[in-house]
Amino acid sequence: MPRREYDNDPFLSYSRSLHDYTLRLWTESRRLAEEKARNNAARTDEALSRRRKELDPSASQSQRSATHN
Repeated sequence: MPRREYDNDPFLSYSRSLHDYTLRLWTESRRLAEEKARNNAARTDEALSRRRKELDPSASQSQRSATHN
């Protein structure tokens, strides 16, 4: 169908507008989901790092030594 006819057909115009709108919504949704996943991964990494430090006996002894001096 030539572009001119496409632009004049209200159904096709509506269909294209709806497609563009839902694509924008989906893209934004994906962006937010990926951002949330990155934030969750960073929080998990921080928690694991803290937990490892708590469980590492050499790290806790060096902290005690620093506190007692």
